[in-house]
Amino acid sequence: MIKVSLLILALMLGAHGHATNKANVVGNPKAPKGGTFVWGGASYPKSLNYPIAGDYYSAILWSLIVESLCEQDPSTGDYVPTLASKWDISEDKKVFTFHINKKAKFSDGAPVTAHDFKAFWDIVHNPKNLVGNIKAQFDKFEKMEVIDDHTLKIYAKEVRFSNFDIMCSYMFATDRRFYLAKGKDFNKAFNSKLFGSGPYLLDKVDRGKKVVLKRNKNYWGADLPQNVGRFNFDRFVFRTISDLSVRFESFKKGNLDMIVFSVAKRWKTETDSEKFRKNWIIAQRIDNQDPSGFSGIAMNMRRPPLDNLHVRKALAHTYNREKFIKDLFYNNYTRLNSYYPKSIFANASNKVIDFDIKKAREYLKIAGYTKTNSKGILVKNNKPLSLNYFYVSKSSERYLTMWKEDLLKVGVELNLRQMTWATLLKKLDGYDFMLTGIGFTGSLNPDPMSMWHTKFKDLPAGYNLPGFTHPDLDKLLMEIGPIFDRKERAKMFHKIDRLLFDTHPYILGWNLDHMRIGYWNKFSFIDGLAPTYGSEFSIWQYAWLDKKKEAKLKEAMKNDKALPAIPNIKGPKD
Repeated sequence: MIKVSLLILALMLGAHGHATNKANVVGNPKAPKGGTFVWGGASYPKSLNYPIAGDYYSAILWSLIVESLCEQDPSTGDYVPTLASKWDISEDKKVFTFHINKKAKFSDGAPVTAHDFKAFWDIVHNPKNLVGNIKAQFDKFEKMEVIDDHTLKIYAKEVRFSNFDIMCSYMFATDRRFYLAKGKDFNKAFNSKLFGSGPYLLDKVDRGKKVVLKRNKNYWGADLPQNVGRFNFDRFVFRTISDLSVRFESFKKGNLDMIVFSVAKRWKTETDSEKFRKNWIIAQRIDNQDPSGFSGIAMNMRRPPLDNLHVRKALAHTYNREKFIKDLFYNNYTRLNSYYPKSIFANASNKVIDFDIKKAREYLKIAGYTKTNSKGILVKNNKPLSLNYFYVSKSSERYLTMWKEDLLKVGVELNLRQMTWATLLKKLDGYDFMLTGIGFTGSLNPDPMSMWHTKFKDLPAGYNLPGFTHPDLDKLLMEIGPIFDRKERAKMFHKIDRLLFDTHPYILGWNLDHMRIGYWNKFSFIDGLAPTYGSEFSIWQYAWLDKKKEAKLKEAMKNDKALPAIPNIKGPKD
């Protein structure tokens, strides 16, 4: 399932809810600069303009070029200064004053000012711009004032624990000379001209195939503590290879430097080939505290038959996750029973939905499906119970075809339709779908307001894909706002999680509580490979090309010799 980015950008981290004026040095200060790092993704970004795209790969590329007010320390999860050198919060927690770092500059040397943040504020509030998710986040704020070139104030409508998090993660420095140029359409711009103040510059774009970034050697923030020993590669190349098998073969040929093992079979059975045995390529399991999001099948509740709770329950009971995990995924995963897995916000009393054909039939009968047509498909009001499922990755057909067969047993027809990620995103932006599989990045300190509140149900390009609405949940979402203590807020989240779980806006999928990567043995890394709260994307940010390792790798491959085993590495079969 494709990931969608939520409140996660600079390091693909989750909000911790704290702020500090001092960042830790996570990278290696002695790491050399140079070389190229090539990363492979499942799909080409909908747009390099993240605010109108919202997907994982757009977020990755945007975060390297465009900066926000502050970012998170990957060793603590706390927010630390970036473009804002410091901040003040009023006693009533409703007025936030940010002081812009006077050293901050765009890549062409022009200063970053408070006016550039105001430009982005105006972009978001322009009704013509399709920035649904960010509009939902900014809904919590009343206004922004530019006090002077290096000072801005933001006024919140209400006290909410996530207000500071949102401003840090979503308030971007968009150069007003570039983004507000006469005649420029924010919805269509920047696929080849993205511009910002970050550590990388957009170099080349081969639309649909690859994006090349080059290191900004005059990057103003290179000496900030969080950037010491970070962003070491002169070039970052993002290549799109949608087919997982083709991507893995490309990686083994050396066309990609690192790969994430998203298929358990490949991790279990294909890491014992020559290049792995001889330690030319290293398979690594990483256990850290990277927050886990949820994944599953979004059911569009805006129209029949998925507006019926009993139909949604029936579909959930036909989704044989236990069999998928056992027969297809080598028992590497656990079934989800929460929208906040691996978190204190998860309701531990939620019972896992079991595969149960009998229950599915009972729920469909309650929903009014008591007759079948000549093909054995249930009908109601002369309409067959036929559902369309949109998907991107061919690898998902392994379990989708199994689900289709089980659905037929209860009289439900499932039509599978494969499409590109870009096409699916367009469908999702307008909520023009019935069923689709999707995954969301996690957060240490989530705020579910923009994803689940009724007022955002039909916001174009928003994240409430099922169109979920419930008055009790709306009330809970408001009540958690002023609760800053995580443990106290967790008690409220348990109610939220239970209500979502019982209402079935998604058929929840499965979860992996660690990362699985492979990389060519020419790089060196920080201890643990990834920071405490870092995702797989953060690994390369702190890595560097090790010339000695590269030379030894070339010599070993030339002479068909094995390299020494890497110590303290958990094998893929552990």
